[in-house]
Amino acid sequence: MRHGMERPRPSSLDEALERAARLADEGRWDEAVRLLAEQEQAHPHDATLLAMLGVAARELGAEGLAYDLFRRAWAEHPEDPTVLLAIGAGLAALDDPDAEAALRAAALLAPEDAQPHLVYGSYLRREGQLESALDQLERAHALEPESSLVLTELGCALWAAGRMSEAAEAWAAAAALDPAEPRPLVLYGLLRWEQGEYEEAAASFLAAAARAPEDGELQLLAALAAAAQGWGEPAEQAWERAERLAPVTVDAAWLLETEDLLADATAARQWLDETAVPAVRHRYLEPAFW
Repeated sequence: MRHGMERPRPSSLDEALERAARLADEGRWDEAVRLLAEQEQAHPHDATLLAMLGVAARELGAEGLAYDLFRRAWAEHPEDPTVLLAIGAGLAALDDPDAEAALRAAALLAPEDAQPHLVYGSYLRREGQLESALDQLERAHALEPESSLVLTELGCALWAAGRMSEAAEAWAAAAALDPAEPRPLVLYGLLRWEQGEYEEAAASFLAAAARAPEDGELQLLAALAAAAQGWGEPAEQAWERAERLAPVTVDAAWLLETEDLLADATAARQWLDETAVPAVRHRYLEPAFW
């Protein structure tokens, strides 16, 4: 769309977009990009097409191309909240300030849809606008009270606002709602660790690691947290899993630094405080949408 006037879309383009969406759902991003790129030559001003192609390009690691496509889609003045959401998330991932306007528009145009409020609220939290972020995330929670992802992002905003007990409650509820997702357990553990509740934090890290056995960094975090509590067998088991996964999902240098720490609770805790916890905190507090 441009300036509020909707462009008629050929049925052939609609069919191509539907096929591309199915390919994306199946993880066949190369094929989706080829299909969309063919359509882009004939429809260079279709915001939906440009946004979808931008998403696919990002999935393939073509950040520069994706940014250009999101900018072009935004320049078409779309009014579809789904398209605006894709553009806003894409621009947010690339630190473009127009992300705020796109995400705000998506939330305004779809007030009864939790997803735009969730993504916009997460963006505002990242930008430090905590009061507005909490407003958006609480709206998302009201619309989808059983969403683990909504509760996880709400917990992040509550933590940033200094409302620690409420953040812990949100993450505990999120972890219960999605038994396969490790992120709320990691965040709960990080909060407890920073509060000095090391035993509870270590238990949460071990539970998170059990949910993500292929995440080497998380296995190492759990191993060192267990070692800091003197839990020898769980520490060794988690460390061995991390060792098997290096260097794919864990830094091999971290393994070299930490192998001798499993038998030294004080040194393990110090390494976590100085190295692992800050890195993991940054990773897990990053919104899940970009």
